[in-house]
Amino acid sequence: MTRLALILALIAAPAVAQEQVTCFPLPTLVKALADKHAEQPAVEGVATDGKMRLVLFANPDTGTWTAVTVRPNGFGCLEMAGSGFEMARPKPQGQPS
Repeated sequence: MTRLALILALIAAPAVAQEQVTCFPLPTLVKALADKHAEQPAVEGVATDGKMRLVLFANPDTGTWTAVTVRPNGFGCLEMAGSGFEMARPKPQGQPS
């Protein structure tokens, strides 16, 4: 329970420049993001070397989002968070970029 309280405090804290990345067991982090911000995985990608994943959690109703890197050891690391999330709309085929 203390670990969850620490995660919630870190997630609720305003974003500041950090030299160290904060990491937690991925299931704990997923639960904290869902409980505190109702954020769910919205976008996911695997690094070229296949060793790490990037998961963007988001709440489309409030616009909050959190970027998490998932390490090979199963820990999720908070990279950054913000607001103003919205899904990009693909341009119709044949339209210039």
